[in-house]
Amino acid sequence: ALLPQLHRIIEYATKGPGQGRAYRRAAEFADRYGHRISGSENLERSIDGFREILEAQGLEDIHHEPANISHWVRNDESATLLEPLIGGVKKQLPMKSFGMSKPTPPEGIEAEVLVVKDWEELVQRQSEVPGKIVVFAFPWEGYAIGVKYRGNSHKAVARFGGVASLI
Repeated sequence: ALLPQLHRIIEYATKGPGQGRAYRRAAEFADRYGHRISGSENLERSIDGFREILEAQGLEDIHHEPANISHWVRNDESATLLEPLIGGVKKQLPMKSFGMSKPTPPEGIEAEVLVVKDWEELVQRQSEVPGKIVVFAFPWEGYAIGVKYRGNSHKAVARFGGVASLI
């Protein structure tokens, strides 16, 4: 009994007056609210905005159920090159941190650096990792390559006793 109704909905959305409507609405929504990361103000604004859209379309009994979702908040970030001095002064390095890793302690981290080009070299030099900040200087071969390091380098470095990872 539902199959004919389903076919009418599909026809409406793909060939009828609704053609492209869902895509346009999704694009407008994304343009208006941008990224909607868990716990962000944009997420809360987008939920309220979506409720307004549904109410404007005459839908009733719209409700929002609270959910406890862990989220990550970007704090102040900094990295300073202590040695070698550049022009006799310490060098502030541009950087951004990535979520889902252990936070840096309030006193910061000061350690020697070990530079590796990839996972294979990290494994080969794992005996040198304990107590060090490991820098992954992998060759740029597109965005997808870097994703592996952004999401997993801190875990691999910690497993070998390193104190931080940079990419």
